[in-house]
Amino acid sequence: MKGLYVIFIISIFFMSCGKDLITPSEPCDLDCTEWEQCASQLIDPNDWLGPTRWICESILQDYYHRTFYMSNQTITNDSGFTSTDNITMYVDDIFDENKITLTIYQQWNERYDLKLEFLNPYSGVFNVLEQSVYNPVLNETISYEGNGSFVKTGTTTYTLDLNLSYQYNNMNYIINIIGSD
Repeated sequence: MKGLYVIFIISIFFMSCGKDLITPSEPCDLDCTEWEQCASQLIDPNDWLGPTRWICESILQDYYHRTFYMSNQTITNDSGFTSTDNITMYVDDIFDENKITLTIYQQWNERYDLKLEFLNPYSGVFNVLEQSVYNPVLNETISYEGNGSFVKTGTTTYTLDLNLSYQYNNMNYIINIIGSD
């Protein structure tokens, strides 16, 4: 019983000091861009109780919390043909200011990447500017463009809605993909 009391007292001590252990004691004075926010980082990642420092961290990190989005894909063409598949999307955790890479997996060995360009730092709305990528399912380079958004559905969960258009064999196609992490 005495051991539990000691653990309880130590826990109270760390909770009362937790703020100083998690963030630096001085306010953040970094000149972060509009696509970044001040975040604390351990100086030594192996020392959980060690000193921290301020860094500029991409705001877009909120959108890749789990990185994988289990998704439904619907493809429709001009003649009314519709195809529906279950696919996986992966959001890369490497950011370029307001851009991230989205990988669309038709199957694990059949995938293609698209660049998403966000319109502002906080809305989750993005455009897919026209880009040509090799689609292994069609075995051709396809030019995609479109838009979409990340919509917060819980404390740390998001739904990813993606709308793309492309041409293949002289026919227009529309892709709608909705996925959740």
